[in-house]
Amino acid sequence: MTIEGWFKPTAAFNSGSATSQILIQKYLNNADNMHITLAGTNYLNASVADGSLVFKIESGGNSRYVYTQTNSWIANTWYHFAVVYVYSSPCDTTKTKIYINGVDQTVALSCGALTQSLNYAADTRIGGYQADTSDLVAGSYYFWGVI
Repeated sequence: MTIEGWFKPTAAFNSGSATSQILIQKYLNNADNMHITLAGTNYLNASVADGSLVFKIESGGNSRYVYTQTNSWIANTWYHFAVVYVYSSPCDTTKTKIYINGVDQTVALSCGALTQSLNYAADTRIGGYQADTSDLVAGSYYFWGVI
């Protein structure tokens, strides 16, 4: 599966940005969800670098995280992102990648034994909404810019 698109933040986003911004998410519950998010300092997984673009997928309570080496995004600049995810069990961290402007920026963080892909009944939302409360405090998180 590949998820790709373009985003342009209206303000600079970096490792000092306080509030995470969700670009894309699919959320059923805290055990089955996915998001592509600019991780602010409020992102609860301390192993994910603040300011990075993180892809997280979770199924059956097991999760996989990868994030970008890049952790600074310039205001009013377009960025192309592509997340390539190959469902694999046992996990192979080399099969989940994040590309920014065509360059592999992947830092693999964790790799749980996923029980499914994104084959659960939930809406996919572009521009934000909610995420697993183990990643973000309950609430809504939206992207500030153009997608």
